[in-house]
Amino acid sequence: MKAEGCNGTDVRRKEEGCPFDARAGAAFFRTIGSLLYAEPTEGVIEDLTAWRLFDALPFETDDRDILAGQEAMRNWLASAPPASLASEARGEYLRLLVGVGEVLACPWASVYLDCDGLLFGEETLAVRAEFRRFGQKLKAKYREPDDHLGIELEFVGMLLDQGEYKEAKRFARERVLTWVGAWNADVQARSSCDYYRALGNLAEAGIRLVSEKH
Repeated sequence: MKAEGCNGTDVRRKEEGCPFDARAGAAFFRTIGSLLYAEPTEGVIEDLTAWRLFDALPFETDDRDILAGQEAMRNWLASAPPASLASEARGEYLRLLVGVGEVLACPWASVYLDCDGLLFGEETLAVRAEFRRFGQKLKAKYREPDDHLGIELEFVGMLLDQGEYKEAKRFARERVLTWVGAWNADVQARSSCDYYRALGNLAEAGIRLVSEKH
């Protein structure tokens, strides 16, 4: 996980037409996307603490969900040593997003949006087409359908990093906002780990804010 754009003057530069710091927004979505996609490790938890990535948000907002997610993440990171936190988060990752039997909060859009609720459905193909519009293919590290929430969030971050604010807003509104609320409701109802409850609120509120900004 890289913290590109988290420090320095470039973070504070607004892209043309973007009402918030586009580089900071890119780092925000790429970070959350990476955290939701990959199994957490002690090294990742140490980086989150050392880089203090959630001390500041790219949005000037009083949105209570994103502020609650920020506070919950900071409190969780300060609650125990990284090794203990990583062990807790790893167990919850497997239980919540991978599933031991039932996946408690499926991270794929097609499960929520397609009539049959199966993977690799129409929504997966629609998202893949969006990636191809920008010359993007799934990186080798991805072994999931294209409509995995972590991948979609990283794509929003990529668009912001490339100065494509209008496209980032459109993709967030048309492809992610349509289901991230239902997914986060499952996270809040079924997760016992503040790490994922915080990430759920940060992801949903962040996408909502990008979709609503003019």
